[in-house]
Order: sequence, then C-alpha cells, then structure tokens
Amino acid sequence: MMEPTPSKVPKVKLCKNCDTALVAGDKFCSQCGQKAKTKRLTMIDIRKTVMERLLHHDQGILLLTRDLAIRPGITIHNYFSGKRKRYYDPFKYLMLSVGLSVLATHTFGLMQGGANSHNPVSAFAEKHFNLILFVSVPFAAAWSWLLFRRKGYNFAEHLSMQAFIGGFRTVFFLLLFAPLVVLFREHYNTILMLFVVVRLFYLLWVYLQFFGQPRWINGLKTLLLFLLLELTMMVLIIGFFLLINPGGLRAQ
Repeated sequence: MMEPTPSKVPKVKLCKNCDTALVAGDKFCSQCGQKAKTKRLTMIDIRKTVMERLLHHDQGILLLTRDLAIRPGITIHNYFSGKRKRYYDPFKYLMLSVGLSVLATHTFGLMQGGANSHNPVSAFAEKHFNLILFVSVPFAAAWSWLLFRRKGYNFAEHLSMQAFIGGFRTVFFLLLFAPLVVLFREHYNTILMLFVVVRLFYLLWVYLQFFGQPRWINGLKTLLLFLLLELTMMVLIIGFFLLINPGGLRAQ
C-alpha cells in the first residue's frame, strides 16, 4: 500500500523587523506596525519619506513650527493634554533643529565677527553656541518647575515644554537671524542682542498663553525664569572655560 504523500506545509512569513509571524493578507505587522512587504530603498522612497515628515498633517515638523510660531502655549498645552500624534516629538525636534544649527553655523560662520571676539570667555561661548543652547534646556526646565510648581506640572512636562521652546528658538534663529548675520555682519552684536530680546518676549508669550491668569504674576515669574537661566548659563560658561583653560582670564 502506498503511503499518502504529505501535504506541503505553507512557509510562515515573518516580519523583517521583529520576526513576528504574519497572517496571509496582512499589510502591516500586528506587533511593530512595519509594512509586511518591504523592498530596497530608492531615491524616490527617501524623497517620499522626507516630504511626509516635513509636510504630513500628523507629526509634521513644519506643522509644529507653524503652531509654535502662532499659538505656542496652546500647542504645548494640547500636547500635554494627550494630542500627541498630531505633533513631532519635542526632543527629536530639539535635536534636529540644533543639528541644523550646527551645520549652518560652521558653513556660514554665524558666530564669527563680533566685537567681543577678543574676550576669551565670549569667544568660547560663541564657539560652543549650539551646545550652550542644547544644555540650557534642562536648566530652564528646572527653574521653570521651581517657579511654577504650584501649577501642578511635573519636571518631565516642564522639560518637554523647554524642548519645544528650545527647538523653535533655534529654528527661528536659523530662519530670521542667521540671514541677518550673513548680510549685515558689521552689526553682529546688535543682531544678537535683538535675538536675546525676541527670546524674552517669546518666552513671555508662551508662558502667559500656557498658564493664563494671573497674568502679571506669571509674567513676573517668567521674567525671573529668563534672568535666572541667563545667570546660570553665564556661570556655567565661565566655569567650563576656566576648567578647560586654567588661568585663561589672567592671561588677558
């Protein structure tokens, strides 16, 4: 008697990202969400991905930048309230903007040409401008949490708020002030001072829009936050300069 031929067992298709078994007809992996079918990358795929990240209504960088420009306090409040799919992650936004700033700074020499370049501490701060912007975020969050702790927001939320503010501050500098520096380098110090003033008014706008009433108390606290942050960063800059260059000030 002939033995029955065993039927062929269908080959199980696995997700290439997490090795989860895929069911016939699946378009996406049920475990990680990656597409079931993948192919080799092409320039068309890369262009499509970049444009989706920039322009897509969900998690779009341009959408986030626009909303942080016209209604920053409301945007941050919406993010904290749970509307997070709509917006790009604040820390990715911060790192991306600082990365672009590093590239632009080195390409166009944005932090070169000030009258204070002969001051060693000022030259050190200008050289590490983008790092200072990045490092200032957790310190700003700490002062913000201390000054507004009665509002009920935890440190992580204040840190996220400062990541949004820091990211937009950097984008704003690149879009508006960087061209001014390139075109009018002889007015370098004036342009940077104007940037500091704009930063202060933007911070006031964010906090007054976010926290609301009483506006005058929140405004005074925001002003104090700005001054404390500037003082903190000044102490850190001088401290790191002396750590790296012992006796650097005495040499002048």
